[in-house]
Amino acid sequence: MSTQPGRSLGSRLKLVWIVLSLLGGVWLVRIIQENHMKARIAEMPTKTVCVGRFLIDVPKQAIISFGRTRLAGWRISVDYDETESAFKTQLLEKEKELRGQKNMKGWESLESVTEIETAGVSGKVLVFNRKWAHHYEFGERVETTSAAILGFARTQGVSFQFRADYRDTKNVPGLVQIFKQLRTRDGNKIPTEPGFCFENSLIADPLMASQSESTVMFAGLPGHPDLAIALSTTAGLKIDRTLLQRDADGNFRQDYSSAIHNFRLGERTVNGFGGQELMDRVRERSGVTGHDFEWEAYSKKDSVFTPKISLEMSTGHGRPGGPVQSSLSDVEAIALWDKMLSSLRLRPTAPSN
Repeated sequence: MSTQPGRSLGSRLKLVWIVLSLLGGVWLVRIIQENHMKARIAEMPTKTVCVGRFLIDVPKQAIISFGRTRLAGWRISVDYDETESAFKTQLLEKEKELRGQKNMKGWESLESVTEIETAGVSGKVLVFNRKWAHHYEFGERVETTSAAILGFARTQGVSFQFRADYRDTKNVPGLVQIFKQLRTRDGNKIPTEPGFCFENSLIADPLMASQSESTVMFAGLPGHPDLAIALSTTAGLKIDRTLLQRDADGNFRQDYSSAIHNFRLGERTVNGFGGQELMDRVRERSGVTGHDFEWEAYSKKDSVFTPKISLEMSTGHGRPGGPVQSSLSDVEAIALWDKMLSSLRLRPTAPSN
């Protein structure tokens, strides 16, 4: 029985056309879905957060917290819930506790108490737990000594603690001056006074780059427990190796090239601040994938307005446990990243007095 070549060829062409149509339909659906995802992220309501000298817009439902904050060698913590009565009680109890302790030479640990009552700020600075040590320079023994310093300050219903474990007591007047520059603020309002933001607080200028003001903001999104966002800033630093140089120093990208898909790797200027961007999708051994995005600005050591500032966003974090599948698609993760990073800008301020 003879076949009909024309009919056979026509059937094949029809089949190819059907397959191409199906593939085209799938591709079109994917494009529509991705555009919908981008639009959803673009239209997402945001709120502005003040971090150091900068502002950044994050999703309105984001849960914000702050990590370590430092200035001039002092570790700073804030308590917005403590009452005036509890603050005073804490001061008395801490002073009593230290008077009952001994330093390494067996002397009373508490050396001095400086009362603070100035510029709307009340509190105390306690010097205690002195330590002695020595080292050798050019064969000569050099004696050194330092003490722990703990500062308690309260202003406008907010309590602050400033702490350093090894400081010279000559730093106490500088700490008292910082107390005078403390401000509290409504977290929903962006301050106009020049200074350094952390949590719902501000330390007003003048501040110098050599004081190395530093803080970090963390953000998370409800419904996305695997997502981590962090914006950190530290003044007075000059980074010797850039983000991309440090990335190239390691062998991770070469050793695990099959597990890494790079989206971007290069220079990116954000609102006048030059920097470098690194954006990867990483596939774990378990098969799940997550994202690892980072941008870091070029810093200058001599200005508080050109700090080491870095934005990081990653997905796929198990809480607790090992890596999990990212709750954001590639398109969603990139859109959210671009939305936040493009909003990072220097906080405008009123002229300083």
